Amino acid sequence: MARVMHVLLSGGYSGAENVAATIALLEKENEHIYVSPPGVISSVLERLGIRHVEVPRVTPSAISRVIREHCPNVVHAHDIGAATIVALDHLVHRHYRLLTHIHCNHPNMRRVSVRSLLLLFVNTQSDALFVVSRPVIDDYLFKKWIKTPTVLPNVVNEELIMESSRKSLAKNIDVVFLARLTHPKNPLGFIDVIAGVRKSIPGLKVVVIGDGELAEQTKAKTVGEGLEDVVEFLGFQANPYPYVKQARICVLTSVWEGYPMSALEAMLLGVPIVCTDVGGLPQMVNDSVGRVCTTLAQIEEEVIHLLSDPKYLEEKTAKTTDHARQINNVKGFKQILSSTYHRLAEMSR
Repeated sequence: MARVMHVLLSGGYSGAENVAATIALLEKENEHIYVSPPGVISSVLERLGIRHVEVPRVTPSAISRVIREHCPNVVHAHDIGAATIVALDHLVHRHYRLLTHIHCNHPNMRRVSVRSLLLLFVNTQSDALFVVSRPVIDDYLFKKWIKTPTVLPNVVNEELIMESSRKSLAKNIDVVFLARLTHPKNPLGFIDVIAGVRKSIPGLKVVVIGDGELAEQTKAKTVGEGLEDVVEFLGFQANPYPYVKQARICVLTSVWEGYPMSALEAMLLGVPIVCTDVGGLPQMVNDSVGRVCTTLAQIEEEVIHLLSDPKYLEEKTAKTTDHARQINNVKGFKQILSSTYHRLAEMSR
């Protein structure tokens, strides 16, 4: 059994953090330690029974100390920032193997930027590279100079999601937005969509689940559009699944993505997805379970169609759970992880 240390810069709980926790829960052949600053992730990991080593900030000195104390065989660094810090330690200490995991298709990776250049450096120290979708590597400016990556689409823990969603809610939800309130997720664009939909759908009810640096700006825009009685902001929810299950549609207005777990979670719960054409979303969503759109105007049009045509909505709703199960390849996910961890652990001995 190898000891795997997951390193993340954030004490929050969203995409990469969710992936790392899911790996620790699903991949049982090895020991997993989660390293990050404290935050909402602390209570999540405690509830899930995942060992958490807290550091005030993820810095080279803090990571070097934690690695010396816990002696991992493999350090699994999630995204460029964490991987860069671990790579700096790896320049000096070679007794473990570095696995870099890229979770999003950031636009700065398509041009000369600090982020794109850092991956070149991280590549020199990494013993393996995971990306969540093919576009992450296809769009990378310097892809010819890095190791061949393994495409590892995200999966979710269906049993945990289904169990967590059983709480009944006494509220109607037409549309749910489940994402961080940050620029990549474009919550301001989502409010533009809802402002348009409200003109055609009387009594529209919308729930926004998530927090982030654009939270106050998004709330202010909601007030400016006169949507206070339409949009309810729930903030971060450790268990968002009862709200998602209650919704009729899930909308994602992202400007860039990796392979969003929120889309997979919503579909497992029988909720169609209307989303932008970015990252791994076109590989996840098709016309039988929602719609991938190239503009916010198309998203608005599709949401109106779904909410005003019960038969059209039901046709898509009926197929979402089965579709999600087909793409939620937990067995393949665990096989790739276990074989990679085993190979890297052998290299560390």
